[in-house]
Amino acid sequence: MYDSQAKDFERGLRDLLNSPEYQELVRIAPQFDLFGALDSGLSENASTRALSYFFDSSREHGCGTSVMARVLERLTPFADEKQRALLDGLRSSLEQCSTSVKWEWSTAARRRIDLLVQIRDADRSLKGVIGIENKHDAIEQKRQIESYQLGLYERYRPSPMVLLFLAPSGREPQTACEVYRDKCPCLTLPYKLLCEALRAIDESPSPDVRFFGRCLRDHLERELEGGTDMDRRVNELVHALYRRPEHREAIRRIIDNVPSLGKIRDSIANELAGRIRRAPEFGNDIVHTIEYYPTYSQTDLQQIILKPPRLRSDSGQFPSLTYILEADRDDVSSKTVPDIGDPVRVCLWAYCESAAQRRLAECIRHDLEASQRRCGLQESVPGLLTEGRREPIWAGVPWNLDDLGDRDVDRCAGLFMEALKHTYHQLLEILDKLGAEDAWRSEEH
Repeated sequence: MYDSQAKDFERGLRDLLNSPEYQELVRIAPQFDLFGALDSGLSENASTRALSYFFDSSREHGCGTSVMARVLERLTPFADEKQRALLDGLRSSLEQCSTSVKWEWSTAARRRIDLLVQIRDADRSLKGVIGIENKHDAIEQKRQIESYQLGLYERYRPSPMVLLFLAPSGREPQTACEVYRDKCPCLTLPYKLLCEALRAIDESPSPDVRFFGRCLRDHLERELEGGTDMDRRVNELVHALYRRPEHREAIRRIIDNVPSLGKIRDSIANELAGRIRRAPEFGNDIVHTIEYYPTYSQTDLQQIILKPPRLRSDSGQFPSLTYILEADRDDVSSKTVPDIGDPVRVCLWAYCESAAQRRLAECIRHDLEASQRRCGLQESVPGLLTEGRREPIWAGVPWNLDDLGDRDVDRCAGLFMEALKHTYHQLLEILDKLGAEDAWRSEEH
């Protein structure tokens, strides 16, 4: 019975791997996200500056006014009759004119519009104005869009003008004023339409500009519109494969058996507990302080946590000291769920609830470094920065996850043991000394 089921699975898996949909999935290489690699991605200000580069025809991107013209073209089907005439007129001007861009253009009322695009002919005569307010997720201020419409109209009438409200799909301006509908209309520009318009950058003669444009477009689509064309195609292919009964069981088996750190977390904890019991100098009470984060998720496990009772302060006098196995933030960017090939390491953190505890954490770190220098042990805290309530005290050597199996179980447990060996007893001595000093100061007062 078992042999028959195994052969059926092998046959189903072979058919899945040979299917045209799977072959296309293999050919779709993951696209590098330049802005996503910057850890936090593009802020509202950063995306505004990036867009201003392509809206300004004087910049050396080789696109001229084509990107701005493509934006107006994409908006036209969604405009009313008067607005279409306005957009067509501005687009016509772009064919013979140049554009310049101002950041944070200030109205007479000192309200600042993110971008102001001016359209001028060869004689520098103004042929039109386009204001752009970029909203990722920030809320509108009181009468914000109305004040922009008024500011543009007062400054640039009778030139043709439009204010574009750039935002994720489904978001409309809440403070636009109908009084200026014919004078300076406010039109919503969803990021989805903008990303379509940014395809004009593909016509640039510069490969570097084309690469920059693609990275910008893909990042905006992924972060603000829920996915790129590649993401959507991958989704379509996977759904097509799953709809076919002959592939469904193979896909289910693959999903059930994908290795993860979460699936070996209990094995790591058991291995670590066994090693601690065989090393009585650390005390068996440590064995019962192994935790996970998130607590109930194997698939998304980010951290394995060790909280030795003797390094925790019940009185609140000292910060609580905690060993954590997690992705090495230096090498995995903002990724928090480590996979095969990703580096992990055990770091020692101090969780601080007050400024006084932060000062004590600093003392603990310096004393530990001094103690380790005397012992010839690792003394630095490489690549670690303060994160919210936690202050870095010590960092172990990274390990690249190899199989998410027995080899990684052995090595991850070893990382914890090395951390304890290098720091635990020194920390106890430091805490005793700091506690005695604090008690001595209290007696003096």
